[in-house]
Amino acid sequence: MTKAPTVEDVARVAGVSRQTVSNVVNTPAIVREATRIRVEAAIAELGYRPHAAARRLRTRRSSTIGIHLDPYAGGIAGVVLDRFVHALTERASERDMRVLLYAARTAEEEIDRLGDLLEGGEVDAVVVTGTFHGDPRTGWLNERGLPFVSFGRPWGEDDVAAPAHLWVDVDGAAGTRAATEHLRAGGARRVAFL
Repeated sequence: MTKAPTVEDVARVAGVSRQTVSNVVNTPAIVREATRIRVEAAIAELGYRPHAAARRLRTRRSSTIGIHLDPYAGGIAGVVLDRFVHALTERASERDMRVLLYAARTAEEEIDRLGDLLEGGEVDAVVVTGTFHGDPRTGWLNERGLPFVSFGRPWGEDDVAAPAHLWVDVDGAAGTRAATEHLRAGGARRVAFL
């Protein structure tokens, strides 16, 4: 088994200091372009990958998004959440981030779980699912300054123009309208929605 290349190996091949390699990896904008290109070439040649655990210790960030996994209830809601979690995981991976799934039976249990994850430095952000009117999780997250978005509306008076927090959801009305227009364009005269 070949030993993985280190930051020192990259520095030696590129003819720069260890700190310059670190700067290229973490804050490339501060490095002169010619130097950055030389270091990036050495990284590619050696197949160097920064050590994720060391980076987390140094930056004090986990690069992890927590998401509550609702119990599978079947139907369209389960399919939509499944597709959302897959898309979130793919996009996070493209940005060298991870997704941590956790379960809880109640909002109060979830708050306890989130407290453990936050205290342990295991998550940098959260996606809240299964929102409901008077949801205590969003207030708890706001009080602690943990970045979050909900997959589901905030259930406030004005969710669109002045939402209580960032959120995403499926636009059921637009989907129904698009399906109806598609059927009508195909010649259907009577359309029903069950």
